[in-house]
Amino acid sequence: MNKKRLVSRRGFIIGASVVAAGGLAAWSVQQPVIDFPAHHCGGTPGDGRRRILIAYGSQYGTTGEVADAIGKVLCEAGHATDVVRVQDDPDPAGYDAVVVGAPVHSDAWLPEAVAYVGDHVAVLRGVPVAYFLTCMTLGLARQPEARAQVAEVFSAVRAKVPNVQPIDMGLFAGVLDFRRMALANQLMYRAFAENSTEGDYRDWGAIRAWAASIQPRLAGPVTRTRS
Repeated sequence: MNKKRLVSRRGFIIGASVVAAGGLAAWSVQQPVIDFPAHHCGGTPGDGRRRILIAYGSQYGTTGEVADAIGKVLCEAGHATDVVRVQDDPDPAGYDAVVVGAPVHSDAWLPEAVAYVGDHVAVLRGVPVAYFLTCMTLGLARQPEARAQVAEVFSAVRAKVPNVQPIDMGLFAGVLDFRRMALANQLMYRAFAENSTEGDYRDWGAIRAWAASIQPRLAGPVTRTRS
C-alpha cells in the first residue's frame, strides 16, 4: 500500500521561504515598463531642409525625452527628424546630420553611445554631428568646476573616436526617478550613490535653446567622406 509522504511543519516553512525568496529576488530585478521615444517627424528634405537622426542612449527613458524635445525643435525648423535609441542601432547612412546623446553613468558617457559612434565612424565623420549628455551632477552642483568636470566626459569620447569631431556638445541636468528603476537598482543607488536626491532637474528651456542654436550648423553643407 502506498503511503502518503507527510511534510513536516518545519519543512513546509523552509520550502515556502525558498520559493518566496526566489520570487522576491525575481521581482526585485524586474524593470518597470518604460516607453522609449521613437518616431519620425517632418516632411521631405530639400531647399535647406535636412534629414536628421537623433540617436540616444537611455536606460530609464528620461534622456530619450530630451532627445524627443531636440527632435521636435529641429522638426519645427522644417527638417525631417528620426528619434531612435542607439540600442536599436539605427543606420546613420542617408542622413544629412546626426545628434547623439546619452546619460553619464560612473563618470562616463553610456557605453552603448560610445560604441554606436565608433561602429558608424565611416558615416559620422562625413556629416555634421552634435553630442549631448544628461547628468545629475549638473542639477545638484552649481559650481562652475562641476560643469567643467562633466564636460571632460566628451574629452574621453573624442579620444576614443577621434575621427568624429562634433560641431557642438550639449550638457544638461538629468533626472533621478526611482519609480523607473527595478527595486534592486534602487537599493544599490541609495546605498552607494554620492547623492540620491530624487527629482527632475532638466531645464527644458536650455534644451530647446541648444537645439535651436545647432540647427543652422546641422543644416549646413554636407561633405560626405567615403569609407
